[in-house]
Amino acid sequence: MSTQAEIDLKIQDVVKRMQAEQGVIQASKRMMDATSNQDVRRTLELKIREANTSISYFKDTLNQLQNKKAQLERRTSGGTSTPSAGGPSSSSRYDPARGGPSHGRDAYGDSGPSMDPGVPRPKPYTNLDLLKADTPHTTAKISKMYHELEFKLSVEQQYRKATDNMLKLYQADGDKKILQDTRQKQWESNKKIQLLN
Repeated sequence: MSTQAEIDLKIQDVVKRMQAEQGVIQASKRMMDATSNQDVRRTLELKIREANTSISYFKDTLNQLQNKKAQLERRTSGGTSTPSAGGPSSSSRYDPARGGPSHGRDAYGDSGPSMDPGVPRPKPYTNLDLLKADTPHTTAKISKMYHELEFKLSVEQQYRKATDNMLKLYQADGDKKILQDTRQKQWESNKKIQLLN
């Protein structure tokens, strides 16, 4: 039987995979806006359809994992403490937008230093708070920034891959103007990847 920690890890993995597929869709749409070559557009449309199919599958998997986690929490709370009338709180569900389980923790899993009711718990920051420049550099904010960079790097790598494929097609096509524009986009993408690394 899976433990709650194992389920949380699986959930995080599924969310990362969904984000990667969303990155593929975004990069493909950007490439479609930049080209009128029908062969390239058909290839990109196929990539978008495949990514949407994968996202649909991952959403189903995510729902199953969340249900399994809720059942496990009900069994655990029933054996160790008095269960609440409404079962597990909705706050104990996994929130993909936050990137992790939210029960008893802030947006990025930073639990308070003590369970003593006399000790004030640190302020739980929302995702919006973590993006603001005036928010203190807590572990949660640093983690959020790190995950944002990881995601941007993943999207940019997908974009560069699509650009490389287009470059090969345009070299065969012989259109110098489009070839030059694509090389410029490839150069810009490489620079962004260097910065994100």
